[in-house]
Amino acid sequence: MSSHQIQQQNEGYTCTVCGGVWKSIPTSKCPGVQVYRWGQWPDHLLTKQQLNNAGYTTGKKLPPRAGAVYRRDSPGGIMWLYDVHQATPKRQATPAQLAALDKARRAAEKVVAECKRCGRPILELTRAAYEQGGWDDALCHICHARQDAQRWARETMNAGGFVVLDTETTDLDGEIIEIAVIDERGAVLLDTLVRAAAPIHPDAQRVHGISRDDLLGAPYWPAVYLKLRDVIAGRRVLIYNWDFDAGRIHTMNAAYKLPRIELTGSCLMHKYAAYFGEWSDYWRNFKFQPLGGNHAALGDCRAALALLRSMAQQA
Repeated sequence: MSSHQIQQQNEGYTCTVCGGVWKSIPTSKCPGVQVYRWGQWPDHLLTKQQLNNAGYTTGKKLPPRAGAVYRRDSPGGIMWLYDVHQATPKRQATPAQLAALDKARRAAEKVVAECKRCGRPILELTRAAYEQGGWDDALCHICHARQDAQRWARETMNAGGFVVLDTETTDLDGEIIEIAVIDERGAVLLDTLVRAAAPIHPDAQRVHGISRDDLLGAPYWPAVYLKLRDVIAGRRVLIYNWDFDAGRIHTMNAAYKLPRIELTGSCLMHKYAAYFGEWSDYWRNFKFQPLGGNHAALGDCRAALALLRSMAQQA
């Protein structure tokens, strides 16, 4: 590009080459050809792609630039135009060449691979890649996660030897005031209230319905700790919201200076979120779903076990 050929007018300046108009002397470079507004250039001026589509060569024999249009998406912000009268027609292709071009065009055309289960688009790729990639058996990330969650639930139920645990607390970061554990058949292994030193927050009491009076005569955590340690010994533990309940257990043990109980198992809430399949584009993860229990430790254990069974049995 070169400098504009400036000509002063009554109220500004104009370039005699590109036709630009300014109120003050411009600092930009001149494209060296007439600049047109979008869609307002003469019919005999074509873009490089239009020349190619019309059967003219766009390689070394590309004609000189005859016009330009400012376009943000084009290289350098300029879309060049060429005079079709100065363009060189392409050499006529042989039937074999036409067949080869058609084959290449078909292989390069875009195909949208769909999930075999829900029909959700997975990705756009070339037909050649589609035919070579086995996309007929592909699942979207949502259905794939659901399938994995179902497989985990079936394997867990078949293996057995697990327990389901739940707690109720004085607050979101408070003391445990109720804890329950059941086995894979639903048999109750532990179900007890726990005496707490801290007051019960009104919001928490509205959820689980446990009051200070209900805790009178209940055992303190050290006694409950011994029972809990025995019923979960050597078993995998399933918890709906593992981080909360396991965190409260570790905090209680630390407060009473008791040995840490190492819990081994899985968070049923995360597994069910993947199984349910409600995706959050904001969090780039699956949304957690409510358990649907009665907000009592034993009731929530039973609700969690029923949820696991439904995941395992779902077709």
